[in-house]
Order: sequence, then structure tokens, then C-alpha cells
Amino acid sequence: MPKIRDVPASSRPFRFCWSAWRLLVIFLRFPQLATLQLALTSGSAPKSLSQAPAQAGFGDDGSVWLQPAKAVSRTCLAKLELLGVEAAEQSALPCDTRLLCWQQALPLRPLSAPHEPGENLPILFDLPQTALLPEVVNEILRLGNDRQSFRVLAGKTGRRVLLRVIGPPYYTLLRALEQHNEPASLRAYREQSSRVWVEVGYEHPLGEQITPPAGSWLLLAAPRDWTALPEGKFQDLYEVLEFELPALASEWQSAAWEERLAAPLRLAPGGSLEPPQMWVLGEQGEQQLDELVRNSDNQMLAQLAFAVGEQDGQRKVLLRVRPSKQPPPVLVLSGLACRPYLKLPNLFLPCDRRLHPPLRRDVVAKLLAADKRAVTWLTPLESGGFRPESIPDAAFRPLDQWVDYVLEQNHQPLAAWLGANQFAFESFVTHDAPPPANPPTTPARKKATATRRRPDDANADAELLLPEQSVAAADEGANDAAVALLPSVAEPLAPDEARQRLRSLEESFLALEEPLDSPVRSALWFQLGAQNAALEHFHEATICWANGFWEGTADPQQADRWLESVHPGAGANGLPAAELDRMRGDLTDAAPLLAGKLTAYLLWCVQHDRTPAALRDRAVPLAQFLRNQEAYLPVRACWLAWTAFTQIAHGDVLALARARDRLLERLFQQGLRPETDLPGFLQRSGAGDPQRFRLVREAAVDLQPQVLRWIKEHGGPASQTTAYASLIFAYGFARLGDAAACQESLDAAQAAIPLEEPVHRWLLAAWQQRIQQARDGQPGAAPLQPALLEELAELPLPLAFKINRWREASRILEPHETVDAYRRFHRKYNDELTRELAELFENSNRDQIEETLLTLLAQHQAPGVTLSQVRILTAALELAPRLGADFARKMLDLAPPLLAAQLPPDDRSALLEKGLFLAAHFDQADHLRSFVAHFVQAIPELVAAFRSQDSLSVETGGALESLLAASFRSLRKLGMRNEIGQLLSLIAEHARRPSDEKDAAPTGSVSAATAPDKAGGGPPLLTKEVANAEMRSCKLLLRAAGGWFYFGQNQLAQAAVDEVRPLAYRGRWPAPLNTQLICSYIEALSQAPLASGLPELSHLFGVEGDQRRTRGLEDKLSTSSHFSLLQLKIVEALVLALVSDDLVLNAESRRWLDEDEYLVRRRIHGDVRRAMATL
Repeated sequence: MPKIRDVPASSRPFRFCWSAWRLLVIFLRFPQLATLQLALTSGSAPKSLSQAPAQAGFGDDGSVWLQPAKAVSRTCLAKLELLGVEAAEQSALPCDTRLLCWQQALPLRPLSAPHEPGENLPILFDLPQTALLPEVVNEILRLGNDRQSFRVLAGKTGRRVLLRVIGPPYYTLLRALEQHNEPASLRAYREQSSRVWVEVGYEHPLGEQITPPAGSWLLLAAPRDWTALPEGKFQDLYEVLEFELPALASEWQSAAWEERLAAPLRLAPGGSLEPPQMWVLGEQGEQQLDELVRNSDNQMLAQLAFAVGEQDGQRKVLLRVRPSKQPPPVLVLSGLACRPYLKLPNLFLPCDRRLHPPLRRDVVAKLLAADKRAVTWLTPLESGGFRPESIPDAAFRPLDQWVDYVLEQNHQPLAAWLGANQFAFESFVTHDAPPPANPPTTPARKKATATRRRPDDANADAELLLPEQSVAAADEGANDAAVALLPSVAEPLAPDEARQRLRSLEESFLALEEPLDSPVRSALWFQLGAQNAALEHFHEATICWANGFWEGTADPQQADRWLESVHPGAGANGLPAAELDRMRGDLTDAAPLLAGKLTAYLLWCVQHDRTPAALRDRAVPLAQFLRNQEAYLPVRACWLAWTAFTQIAHGDVLALARARDRLLERLFQQGLRPETDLPGFLQRSGAGDPQRFRLVREAAVDLQPQVLRWIKEHGGPASQTTAYASLIFAYGFARLGDAAACQESLDAAQAAIPLEEPVHRWLLAAWQQRIQQARDGQPGAAPLQPALLEELAELPLPLAFKINRWREASRILEPHETVDAYRRFHRKYNDELTRELAELFENSNRDQIEETLLTLLAQHQAPGVTLSQVRILTAALELAPRLGADFARKMLDLAPPLLAAQLPPDDRSALLEKGLFLAAHFDQADHLRSFVAHFVQAIPELVAAFRSQDSLSVETGGALESLLAASFRSLRKLGMRNEIGQLLSLIAEHARRPSDEKDAAPTGSVSAATAPDKAGGGPPLLTKEVANAEMRSCKLLLRAAGGWFYFGQNQLAQAAVDEVRPLAYRGRWPAPLNTQLICSYIEALSQAPLASGLPELSHLFGVEGDQRRTRGLEDKLSTSSHFSLLQLKIVEALVLALVSDDLVLNAESRRWLDEDEYLVRRRIHGDVRRAMATL
């Protein structure tokens, strides 16, 4: 008999010598998993063989090697040969995976549709630690489910608990789905077949064919983790549940109640999505009714009825939808829009309000709508109150039958009545103010002591009213006044010569070592403005002129030149009335240019101390136009325009303060944006490489295919994930101005995303909106379209959850709004104080917000410091930018005693974060220094608490990280570099300290990264505590590295990055933690110099040997049925790094923006203080 070892193993066919093969334990190679599944379902492998244990190995090419525990018969081998199975004496792979049966080699596959647990569907929760049982049980009880039973199992590695829940809350189920790939985490199983429990969200391809041994259960976890457990009885929860009473029972005697309980009703924000069915129109109701009739067809008018009511000389017009089967018409009217409440036909509430507390329908009808012959509506008052108003139902008449009588007969008298009352404003008197910086020259202005304002005007923010007599006197003879002619200038330069002259001026500006507010720079700004205007670079010219006038320079000749450059011939007499009228109509494409022209004109008026009649007559609409166009103007030009308006209007401080609040809000949301506030030559200057944008665009183009290949190699829903990655890159290309690459990526994504699926359809529409905003040059801070949010609210919970998980993690889809994906699955508020504070952020009434906050602070006063006080003050500091500088100063004064107390680390971090920002926002230097000192003192405590947190969530946020980001942003814009340097050094020092775990290497160090791998080739997974401590230390170290990169301390920064890089590449932790670290790594590199940052980013997605450098990102989140959220978070971090100003701009430009924002804030706060001092 020939010896089998004489033949090379790779070439030995299994039919070589049957007698020899029958005596050996052979290896079977299945070319792919589908072949193995076919062998099991076709009967080629008999049950006696396939249901016996085996050893397995899995190749990168998809092949499977099996070493059966039993001998394989000749007949079986012949059948397997027909399927392409090969047999060999030795395996090309180590078969080190033990299988209970051959079916275990087939991995679980994700369900195509989301799993929705029914009310009576049993779910089995596997708790690897008994300590988790009370937490999970109490959570499920709190969410309203007590149908629970459990078993405790003991083994060599400890005890575990099986908790069976009938119809569990979806929140608990989602918790298990999100954490199932983390060590010592909760897992959920459903019964696929008898005694075979499969992890929720998955199924086994042959689950119905698996039969566990008698008296046993099988738990099947992804991908092929099988656990056999003995059957046993589950113990009902109530057998061991004890309810703790807050106090001993006490017997009370029955007593009579003689007083009635008073429960005040109020209108709370909320309402519903029902369309309005009645409108209460005010003073201009007749005019709106007239316009509605003129612009509507008979079919719409037939759906409406109207009534006119009068009380105490006031008239109101009510418009109501008549009962019909047609849907209510959509009307755009200025008035109170109401909807029927609880389907009562004669009671209407404002559409954006709800009645609180909610009452039964019959009680509401008895209280508010007892008279069925009258129609009642609730008019909102301050502080949530309301006033019921009613009108007889018989007063309503069909609109289409009364059009001719009402509108034709009463139109002329109505117009006369409105005209007679249009300017009947209440007056107020102000004391004489000290003369402004540029005193008026006309005697009439010195006599002005009052202005009159219409308090209820919708345009009150933009209104700047002029004293009639004083303005008329000031303008008297203005047209005949002698004005100095423009200085004579040389002939216009040829275009090439003009461009050369501009480059020469720019080089001279960059060569100066003077401070930014130096008068030398002011003179150059004027020359740059004139030269840019000559080349018709009007936006650049506006930036330069505004910088020239910024430090209060009084130069009428320069004002003449600016106005002349935007409107030839206007330098002597100002803008003509026809040009001002262009700014009063509908907005057009020329609106940004007109806004710059209006700014030049206002500066011209102030420099020449004139108020032309054309400006006086159009003050209100021009102010409204300026407000509407603020976004197109540089921040400096915008503020100069409003200060000029204030001087012309003799100190309208209220309008100036409102303009300050809007501009500070703009700086808070966006900062100074290079494309709006920075001249092009400063964007390009500083690093010696004028091709920065080109280099970044090329890097983005090169990185996109690498990233798409990286996604495909990680498995999962690769087609959809790559499509969404293409959308993220399309957004990046749009921000970089590469229209062709943007469109190409967008087309590829749209072709791959299945629009018939609701989740994909919604996400595609949301990304299309953000991409279009980037194309239009908008910052993308606006909320998503209301139609999209309404559609999201209508989706089933599991589908909406997947969308909200991405919204929660995305800084592009939701750059400012905080989304809680679990909000619809658990209680929104834990206590009454949390509810009250949360509702304040949804309230738009500033007076109500301030009153509520002050009331809450008074109610929670105590001898010591309480957490309620800290929570209230933290919310007040966050809301203070909306409430003004006075309120902000009051709140800042309350912070030091609270910071001096012993507070939980997260509460201290939140209080410091909001306080630091607010002090910087309102230029409160003393408070800012106090907050910085408290921060430095608290760093050891905050870092230790941060490293010990045990959350393994996919989000990267945290109280300390949020504090670090906010403080870094606030302090660098105030020039406090020494303070930032101290903070960065302390953070890095404490991040490098060893973990408290005895077996842990120094966290964030190279020694931790180079620890030997476990047997089998993968990096060692750590315990949950050590993993968290090391990962969080690395994130803090990367935060410090980003700060060092920003301030040019590249050696310190690169050393920190080098320490963390091996950890980011090797996938040392569970996938969500690896994702966090990679995102932090990318964010730090976005601050690095371009020459080192771009290669590092490209290196991250490259190949090392036969593997990608970035590993350990197997996504098992519940969103993986549609896309890999972990991979998309990394792609988004990469694209944001590429398009961020920190990477695209060089060090000179970044320094300029930070210092410039400080000067802007200083000027804004100083102007308002001086204006307030004159009152």
C-alpha cells in the first residue's frame, strides 16, 4: 500500500487510497461558505458527521477548513468532491476554532428588516455579571414591564444570569444591540427555533435545522459564538423582588375637604402638526382679507367664512374654515393661527400651544366652550397665561357671498381709517445725552430730546426713527451746501498695472510688524480698498474699507472715495433716492452688492455729519434691508453700518444692542469666516505656499478611493456605506469649491442608494440639503428642512432610531442641535426641574426665560451649595447670550461660590465650560481669569474622573472634552496663549500618568501600544476598566497635541501623536472605542502643518503588509443593517479635517483670524458701553 506522506499534501486527491484515508483524521477544504451550506442542506454530509464536533479555520479568501472528529466515509468524500471540496492530510490554516457542529461554521447574518419586538414576544437577556441584574430589572420596571423571570448559572469563570422578558421595552433592547460587541456587556436573544436562541438582529441560515441535545439550550451570538446551556426553570421576578417603602406605614383617619382645589390653566409651548383652521387678524385684518380675496379663486373662498368683531374701539377680523370633506387651505396670514382643540367645533387654541395641564374633553368643554352658540379662542398672554375671547357663531358669513359688499363698499373708508392711525405711536421722553464722538453741527440736532417708536411694530429690531423736527432742520439746505470735491486722481491704471499695484500693496501690508490696530495698517487698508474697487473686487474692497475705518478713523475724503467706488458720482452728494429705493423691494441677486453700497453710504453720512432727506424718509425699510443682508457683509462692515445708523438716529441704543446680540451670536456660531471676513491675500499668505487649497483638493481626491476600498474591506453593508461616504466627500468637495468632484461623488451616491427604503431616502434628502448649502457658500448651521423633520416623526420607531443615531453623531447633519436618539424610548425628563430647564431652551420669549431662571434660582436658595443650584446656573449661563450682557454679568457673579464647593466632576466641567464661554463672549476679563484659575486647579480631579468613566458609547463627547474644546476656542480668541499653554501641559502630564490597574502599562504610552499580541495574531483586548482608562488618556493626549500644533509647538505635538499612532492603527479596544480614538487622532492632525498633516491622514488608510493599518472596526451596532456608523464617523472626521479652516489656512491666517476676532469683540462691546453711558 503506498504511503500517503510520499505525495505532497497540496496535490493529494482524496481518492488516492481509500483504505489509507479511512485510517486518518483528514482536513476538508470548502472553497467558500456557500459550499459548506450546500453540503449541509443537500445531505452530502450526513447528520452523524455534521452534527459532531469539529475544529475549523477560516481563510481571508472565504475558504473554510474543517477537521472532523469522526472518520469520513468513502461515500461521503465522493459526494463532497462533486461540490468542489478538497481533502488533505494537513491544513493550510491553523484550525483552532472549536465547533459544536458543522453548522456553527456558518456565521449569523444580519436581518434585512429591523426587528420589532411584539408585546408577547419573549426575549432572553444574557447578563455576564450578576451585578447587572438589579440595574436591568429596575430599568425595565421603570419603563412599565414586570413580566420578567430569571435563572442564575454557575460555571468555572463565575456566575451569569439569564433574564427572560415578555415584550421588553425597546429602549432596553436597543441598549443590548448597541453594546453587544463590548466586553462584559448585555446581549439579547430571540428564539429562532425550538431551544435555539439567536442574537437579536441576526438569524442563522440553517437555524430551523439545528436541534440541540435533549435538555439543552443553544445561545447563538454573532458571528459564530455558540454556547450550550442546560435547560432549567425560570424564577418569577416577584419571588425575589422587594419594594423599599420610604417610611413605615401610618394609619390616618378620614377627614372632610372643604376647599376647592385651584389648578391654574396655561398655554405651554408644543401644540400639534394640525393645520390652522381659524385665523384672528388684528388691526390690518381688513387689508389682509382684501389681499386674500384678490389673490384667491372661488373654490378656496368657498371654504372660508369670516366675521368682524369690535370691542372698546378695537376691531378684529376672524377667518374660519367651513366644514367640508376637503382639507383646510394653506394660508399665509399675519395673525393668530388657531386649530380646533380636542375636536370641539367651537374651541380653538393657537397652533403652537397646548393646554396644560391636559384635561378631559368634557371638562374642557364645560370650562371654556360651554356656550355652543359662540366660537371661543384662547389668546396667549405673558408667562403662559391666556384670555378666552369669543364671538357668536352666527356672526360668521360665507366669504364668497360677501366679497362684493364688504370689499367694494368699504374699501375707501377703511383705507382712510388705516392711514389716519398709521403713525399714532405712544411717545416717551429721554434726558439730554452728552454729545457723541462726532458732534452734530446743526443747532436743530442739539434741541432733539425725543424719538417716537411704534412698540408693536414687527420690524422693531430694525427700526431707527428720526426726530421729525430736528432731522428736517438738519437737512435744511443740505442740497445746496458746499461739499469739498474729491481730490484729483491720476488716470485709471490698466488692468495688469492695477493688479501689480494691488500685489505690491499686499506685500507691503504683510511685511509690516505693526499690531493689527496700528494706524499704519489703517492707511494701507484704505489703499487696498481703493485698488480692489478699481479692479471691481467689491467684496474684498468692502473688507478693506471697513478695516480702515474700524479704529474710529475720521477721514471724510476716504469716505468719499469708498462711496464713489461703489456708485460713481455719489461721492459729492450721496446716493440718489432711486438707488435707495432698490434696497426697499424684494431681495435680488444684487442684494449683497447693495448692502455694501448702503454701508459705504452710511459711513459717508457720518463722516460728513449729514442726514439727507432720502435717507430720513427711508430709515425703517433701509434698516430692515440691512438686517436681512447682514450675513453677506463682513462683521466689521456690518457693525460700522449699525453704529452709523445709531449716530444718524441720535443714539438708538436699543437697536444697537440688538445688532450687537446678533453679531455676537454670529461670532458664537461661526466665528470670523475666511471667505467672508478675511481678504484673499491673507488667506493665501504666511506659509510660503500659495497652492494650499489646490493641495488640499488633490489630497481629498486621492483619499476618496482609498477610503472607499477601506470600507469595502471591513465588510458590512459596504454598498450603502460607500455611497454615504461619497456623500460626505461631496460635501467636502463643495466646501473646497471643486464643483466637478462634488457632482461626480453625488451622482455615484445617488445611483447606489435605494430610494424605496425610507431610511435611505430620508438620509439622502438630508445630505443633499447640506451639500447644496456648502455649494452656495452657506455655513450649514440652519436646521434641516421642516418637511424632513415632519417625515422623520412619522417613521416607525426602529427606522427613525437609525436615522437619529447618525444625526446624533454627525457634525455635518446636525452641527449645533443636540439629538437624543433614545428620546422616544425612555422618559424625557427625570424630574420637574429637568423639565423646566429643558423647556426654557425651546422658549423664544426672552422675558419669560429670564423671569423663570430668576424664579428657579430664588426657589432653590439654600445655606449651602446644592446640585439644583449648579444645574440652574449652568443653564442660565448657556442661555445668557440670548438674554443680554446685564443678565450675563449677574449670572457670572453667582458662579465663584459654586465653583469653590465640592461638585461632581461632570457638573464642575459643565459649569466651567459655560462660564468660560460667557465671560469671553461678553468681554468680562475678571470673570474669565477667575474661571481659568478654577479650571487649572480642577484639572487633576477632572482628568482622574474622566479616565475612570466606564461608558463605552459610540459618541466621542464628554463633559471634560467639551470643556477643553470650549476653553481652547474661547481663550485663543482672546490672546491668552500663556494660559492655554499651561492647560495643555497639565492635561498632557495627567494623561500620561499610569492607570490604577496593576497590570496596565502607562496609558497613552508606546509601551502600551507594543504589548505582545495574543495567540492568534490579533491585539490583546483589555478589561473594560483598563480599556476605558487607556483610550481616554490617549484622547486627552491628542487634545493637547492639537493645541500644540495650533500654536506652532510642533515637536511636542508630534511626540504625542507618535505615542498614540500605534494604538490607533492596531485596534486594541472594542470597535466603538477604536472609532473614538481614530476620530480624535484625525482631529489632532487637522491642526498640524499641511506638509505633515496630509501625509499622516493618507497613511491612516494605507496598507501595511497584507492588512490595512486601521483595524478593529467590526461594526455590530443596530444601524449596521443600513450602514456602518463607525466607519462613517471616521470618514466624516476626515472630511471635516480637510475642509476645516485650521488645515486649509496657514498659521499666519489662523493667527490673524483669532486676533481679529478679539479686536472685533472689543470694539463691539466698547461701542455699546459708550452708547449706554450717554443715556
